[in-house]
Order: sequence, then structure tokens, then C-alpha cells
Amino acid sequence: MFYSFASISRKGDQVIPIPPLNYPKSSHTLKHLKKNTPTIMIVDDNDDFRGLVKVMLINAPYLLIECASGSEAYSKVIENKPDLILMDIYMPDMDGYETTKKVRFIYQDIPIIFLSASKDKESVDKAMSAGGNEYLHKSFNRKDLSNLLKKYLMIFSYP
Repeated sequence: MFYSFASISRKGDQVIPIPPLNYPKSSHTLKHLKKNTPTIMIVDDNDDFRGLVKVMLINAPYLLIECASGSEAYSKVIENKPDLILMDIYMPDMDGYETTKKVRFIYQDIPIIFLSASKDKESVDKAMSAGGNEYLHKSFNRKDLSNLLKKYLMIFSYP
């Protein structure tokens, strides 16, 4: 059992333990949040890039799920269907094309937005053929991302 020892008694410096709150199980909490909050899965093997996207969405009304690989994303999609996926293309274990094809086999209705450093037409065509809904070059800004999220999640604004 975890206790927080933050309280100090009035009779000196004696530390009084505060019993833990009865939080629901994490899966219950996630289901409760999911009912009321759109879930976005960020799939990219680059920690810094995932962090950048999180910073862009810091004030947005979304629950974010991070995945560092295609196989991790596929497992988490099965476990907890997100409302939208932001998908990188080039990842070491399973690339974004293959991950998208696998996701599309189970869910045809999840919007998948490819985010990639590649600008060539072949990459865009391949992403769309795999089942992507949009393709955004990684030089995007917050407004570009916000517009796409509004389009697919029907969230009208966030600061």
C-alpha cells in the first residue's frame, strides 16, 4: 500500500501518513476517460517526435497513447481502439504501411494520418494504398495538426 507522508502534525514535526485514495483500476479509468475524451494514438519510434506532438496537444481535449513501434501500436489498437492514429512510416520492427494494413483488417473506421519526413509522391501513394486517410509532412505546425484533428474528430477548437 502506498502512503503519502506530506502532512505535518501541529504538535511538532511528526509525520502523519495519509491513507491512499481508492482509485478505480487503470483499465476502468481508461474506459471512463475514453467515453468522454477522444483518444489519439501517436506511433513513432522517435521519442523526441512523440514528445513534440504531445507538446502541440498539451491543452487539447484528447487522451494520448504513445507507441514506439508498429507492433506495439497494433497490440494497443486491439486492446483499446483509439479514435485516431498518427502513424510514422519508417520504424524498425514493422513499418507504418504494414501496421496500417493490419489495423485496417480489424478496424476500417479509425482515421489514420501518416506523419513522415518523406515528401515523395511514391511514399504518399503507398501510405494511401495501405489505408491512410491523410499524409502530413513532418514539417507541419500546430495549426496543420489541429485542422486535421478537427476534421476527423469534430473537435471545434482548443487553445
